[in-house]
Amino acid sequence: MVKSIIKKNNINYIFFFILLSILNIFNIAHTLKIENNKILFFFHSFSQSFLETTLFIIILSIVKSYSKLYKLSIFIISFILLIHLFNFLLLSLIDENISYLIKILFGNGIKDFLTNTKASGIGYFNLLIIISMIIFLSISIFFIYHITDKLSKKKPFYFKKNHLYLSFFLLFALISFDLLSFFKIKDIESYKKHLSYNFFYPSKNKKIIVINSNLKNLKKEEEINKLINKKNSTITIRPNIYLFIIESFRKDFINKQVAPTLSKFKKENIYFHTSFSNANCTHLSWFSIFYSYLPNQWNYYKNYWEKGSPTLKLLKHLKYKINIFSSSDLKFFQMDKIIFGKNKNLVDKYINFTDNKCWIRDEKVFQALKNNINPKNTLYVAFLDSTHSEYEWNENHKIKFTPISNSINYLTLSFSKKNLNLLKNRYRNSINYLDTLFKNFFDYLKKNNLYDDAIIIITSDHGEEFFEEGSLFHGSHLNQYQLNIPIIYKLPNKMDKIKEKTSLIDIFPTIFHSLTKKEDFYDIFDGRSIFSNNENPFLISASQNGGKNPKTFLILHKNKKILTKIKKKQDKTIFEIISVKDSSGKELKDKKLNQKYLKAFLK
Repeated sequence: MVKSIIKKNNINYIFFFILLSILNIFNIAHTLKIENNKILFFFHSFSQSFLETTLFIIILSIVKSYSKLYKLSIFIISFILLIHLFNFLLLSLIDENISYLIKILFGNGIKDFLTNTKASGIGYFNLLIIISMIIFLSISIFFIYHITDKLSKKKPFYFKKNHLYLSFFLLFALISFDLLSFFKIKDIESYKKHLSYNFFYPSKNKKIIVINSNLKNLKKEEEINKLINKKNSTITIRPNIYLFIIESFRKDFINKQVAPTLSKFKKENIYFHTSFSNANCTHLSWFSIFYSYLPNQWNYYKNYWEKGSPTLKLLKHLKYKINIFSSSDLKFFQMDKIIFGKNKNLVDKYINFTDNKCWIRDEKVFQALKNNINPKNTLYVAFLDSTHSEYEWNENHKIKFTPISNSINYLTLSFSKKNLNLLKNRYRNSINYLDTLFKNFFDYLKKNNLYDDAIIIITSDHGEEFFEEGSLFHGSHLNQYQLNIPIIYKLPNKMDKIKEKTSLIDIFPTIFHSLTKKEDFYDIFDGRSIFSNNENPFLISASQNGGKNPKTFLILHKNKKILTKIKKKQDKTIFEIISVKDSSGKELKDKKLNQKYLKAFLK
């Protein structure tokens, strides 16, 4: 009796053939980028698609007699297929999967979802399109299933459940056998990331270093406040300080053709050939600048510090006013609260421009600077956003680089990179436009005798990648394209820089050294003045991890680049070494590491 019922259960083979084909496209497409062992990865990708399709068939065959559950299962399959689609697009664009996007949008829970959506560059309109697509495609897939089900019944294909179960478990056992560990494949972790179910393939050859010491002591706010209050606040000159932070600004785009004003500015002032961001994302970079701490314990300071950053507190102690003019929403991951205090208590003037266009907001930032300039003792922080996401400029600005893409078509870029230079030209034009705003502002300062005595720092939160290593934009890779940023100092007093390498955490210690002629701030900050003899031997950058503490870091020491994941376990620190490369990016065969490379994180 049971067997006869089973035989009457035919499979909707038309739908599941289409499903298998789509899954194969999503899973196998990434194997085309692999130089070696393509057949092996092709096999794994196809096997996973087949396994997933078989599982869906089993589920539907079980719940078919329950009408509501059956319909729900079809919708769930539709949703899973959409996840595959978005996963495919994200992997093609930024070399990250959908969990990355979830971390960004929901990093602080649902309450900051809309703020994070806007600040991340996705925007409300694109979010509406995505939601509409999800609803439309889910309904479409549901109807496609029912249409193909009727068609398949005209020429039915019967199956026995026990055969189906056996096929599933045999296939599961086959792909669970980790063939990848038997092959020496370059950047195996990168390739495995593109497999839908990479938990089948644990890395057996990881380099693990366990150090019997915990991460650096977390600094308590009240203790740091006491240290700040003990510092001598007597300084003879309090020049204005202008700190410009340009969104997604890559250092190698500062040249005479793209940015003539900034190119001239860097030649006339202090500029570093090796200058890195301490993170590949905005909120960790801003934390590094304004706290002068490494961002590995960012979440602690977000949750337990209430009165703002130590650098701004010290400036207040030195009798400085603080004005903030931002073209971007600083509520992103609560940056405004973390840096400026719970009620922005450290800030004398705070303007966050909200116009739709980045270039309009940037023009307003420069106008606000002109309208609010005091003759001395004021820090002005200007956050500029035209170089973010869509790459914008004033409609009346004559563009210098053509041809350009009229907008960024993410779907097209997912499948083809042939028009990439059109996108890079948009980026160049946005920089060129900002460069004209800088020229206008510098001319204004000079005309009003405010330029010579001013401290001016121009930097960026992070760089921008254009598929040089498989990703677009930022927040995904710890490489030179996403981390190599300009850090340019114009200081009124001539001092010879000692350091050859620097990062964002050094900015405020350098400012304080210039103001006080002292460098005794080691008890407060992780950063070091560029004039200090006591420099950090390491440059450290962290990767985006949403609202949580970063887990992946790049450690630069002399000619070595160490990519590592860090875990805490009681009083031990566990370093999982991902790669060790030389300065040119070549993988080093000898991965033996002296623990001194890792002690930058320790007590």
